[in-house]
Amino acid sequence: MSSKQPPVMTAKQAAEYLQVSVGTLYRWLREGRIPGAKLPNGQWRILKAELDAWLSPRARTNLERGQDALERCDELREQILKRRGRAFPAGYGAELIREGREERTRQLEETLGWRET
Repeated sequence: MSSKQPPVMTAKQAAEYLQVSVGTLYRWLREGRIPGAKLPNGQWRILKAELDAWLSPRARTNLERGQDALERCDELREQILKRRGRAFPAGYGAELIREGREERTRQLEETLGWRET
C-alpha cells in the first residue's frame, strides 16, 4: 500500500490502496462495508483517514499476508494437479490466478465477517 495517497481518494485510488479491483471496491461501497460518500454526480470519494481507521483492526502484516498467499498457492496447485492428474498445459496460469483471486476474496470476506464460514 502506498503512503503517498491524497487525503480524499477516488474509487480507483482507494482500490489501489487496498490492493483490490475497482469492481470489488464499488461493491463494498454499495453494500456499506467500507466508509465512503457518493457525490451527486455518482462518483465516490473515500477519506484516507476513515479508510485507515476501518482497515487498522482488520489488517495483518505484509509478511503474514505473503506467507498465507504462498501457502494457499501451493495448496491450490496441489488440488489442481490432483484433479488434473498431470502437469499444467501452456496458458493455464490465468485459470490458476482466477481461482486464487476468488479464494483470496472469499477469505478476506470471511475474515472481515462479511461471509459465514
